[in-house]
Amino acid sequence: FHTRPTATEPQERLRIQSGGGISFNGDTAAANALSDYEEGSFTPTIRANLNTNGSADGTGSYVKVGKKVTIHVNIGNKTLTSFPASGGAIRIDGLPFNANPAVGDEFGISSKCIIMGVDNNSNNVYFRTDTNQAYVYGYYNQDGSTWAYHNSSFYDNSGVYVIFNMTYFTNS
Repeated sequence: FHTRPTATEPQERLRIQSGGGISFNGDTAAANALSDYEEGSFTPTIRANLNTNGSADGTGSYVKVGKKVTIHVNIGNKTLTSFPASGGAIRIDGLPFNANPAVGDEFGISSKCIIMGVDNNSNNVYFRTDTNQAYVYGYYNQDGSTWAYHNSSFYDNSGVYVIFNMTYFTNS
């Protein structure tokens, strides 16, 4: 598709690549073509590491552009008093796509989280992806330099809220 900004020279604005995808402003490189766009919803589930006792579902939405996925997770006003006493790290399952296992792309970290109804260290909690998985683990900053898993026993309450945004990469 072309436009004519001047009377004599048409300028290409959009190209449909023969191998799939679209590119813009005369770019012919297949690697730069936008080949995927998707919006949708998913069901995030908060749980105590590998244990499903006491797990609870929330709502999630995503936008995927190429290999980049941006998610919004809202697990709101949940009662998590059935979590096992020594459940391990807090984990959220059900991401819409696995994190990319390529070196340098597997690590996605959430924005600052809104965490309410949690006992300890709720001001410094972030979630991060794990290599080639569709879940995230909660971490907190212990002392300004050391990161540790956020323990699921901290979430053994009523009225728990976990809300955050995150961007990560996938191979899908």
